[in-house]
Amino acid sequence: MDILLLDPDPNRRALISEALSWLEGDYSLHHADSPAAAWTLPGGPDIRAAIVGPAWPDALVDILAALRDRLPLAPLITYTRMSLANRENETALLDAGADLVFDQRMTATRIAATLQPLLVSARVREFLAGIDTMAPVPGTMVS
Repeated sequence: MDILLLDPDPNRRALISEALSWLEGDYSLHHADSPAAAWTLPGGPDIRAAIVGPAWPDALVDILAALRDRLPLAPLITYTRMSLANRENETALLDAGADLVFDQRMTATRIAATLQPLLVSARVREFLAGIDTMAPVPGTMVS
């Protein structure tokens, strides 16, 4: 599964990469250091999920909305510094199209456990979509 990782911070990219290594499945990260770079990544149509870092706090809602337009069925995941006292930011990110918002202070194992259900369901949807496109050959019997 090809995943867009939009975050210029190498430490956070390494953490996400480590988290994905804990999961079963073949995940390929496509790094982009800026939103403009994300739109020009090769293989754009093959991106099946997107993870967006907190590097652009003032533009994050707009970035998520643009990604949702370009990837309408893909899981959109973002992370930010969360606060129990103020959930308005997380709510705005979910309203903009994010499927999941997690705290950027989480460890790789906790991130993996958080991402797993969402990415597995995306892989299942992808598999089922492939089955739906398999039409029987005319004149053959399907049992």
